Amino acid sequence: MVFTRASRKAQNQFDKVLLGSIEEGLKRVLGEAAAEMILLHFERSKGLKREEIPRRIEFFADLLRCVLGISSILVGNFIVRTLCSKLGLEFQSKEGYDFAAYIEDVRNNFVASEGRNRSVEER
Repeated sequence: MVFTRASRKAQNQFDKVLLGSIEEGLKRVLGEAAAEMILLHFERSKGLKREEIPRRIEFFADLLRCVLGISSILVGNFIVRTLCSKLGLEFQSKEGYDFAAYIEDVRNNFVASEGRNRSVEER
């Protein structure tokens, strides 16, 4: 995929909001200490740095599933709903979607909408 400067900016903006939503979701569902412990564990033993999570979302989802088991579904849903809320998007449940698929869908919708908004603004 070729990124324009505007789409790179939208990607970076999305990544910041996503990371904030992940941190908020983990803290609200698990508590601050447990959330920090999980993120630290992912970094130290799995090599997943916090700032890399938005670009390695499938790996993050796999790690979350390993640590939390079936509870990762609840945490993932909370994170996706928080993300949608922060981006001003409506959460839409989709059959067959897992956490990573929802994130990629929201990412694509956000970047596309930012591109449309910018092309309108530039006229």
